[in-house]
Amino acid sequence: GHPVDVAMVEKSDEGLFFIDREGHREALGGAEVVVIEDVSTTGKSTRQVCALAESYGAKVTAVGSVWNRGGVSLKDLMLDEDEVLLFSLIDEQLEDWAANQCPLCADAVPIATDLGHGTKFQAVHPDYLGGFTTLR
Repeated sequence: GHPVDVAMVEKSDEGLFFIDREGHREALGGAEVVVIEDVSTTGKSTRQVCALAESYGAKVTAVGSVWNRGGVSLKDLMLDEDEVLLFSLIDEQLEDWAANQCPLCADAVPIATDLGHGTKFQAVHPDYLGGFTTLR
């Protein structure tokens, strides 16, 4: 029975978060908000989005992600566990490897460029032996 306002946070090519859509910044003033992420790995982006929302007068009451793949906690997000709910649909940690120890690279598995950071990888490693593909 309560109206739900939405504020869309976007990310610049430089990695900075901003709110540019008309009325979205104003919707945050005095609002209790839920911050939703697709994938949480370290919590850095989520923390930045929470800080941005707070800078416009919002109070973060919950943080959710589709996949918490890094075991991100409220402590990682610098949020009070007595005041903020943390939830995810999938809470499963994935192993990370140093670039020179990656078993997928060693097996020359193709890198998808239409999801995640594949295009960034391609820009830095254009001669990657596994090649590049798209998944969509």
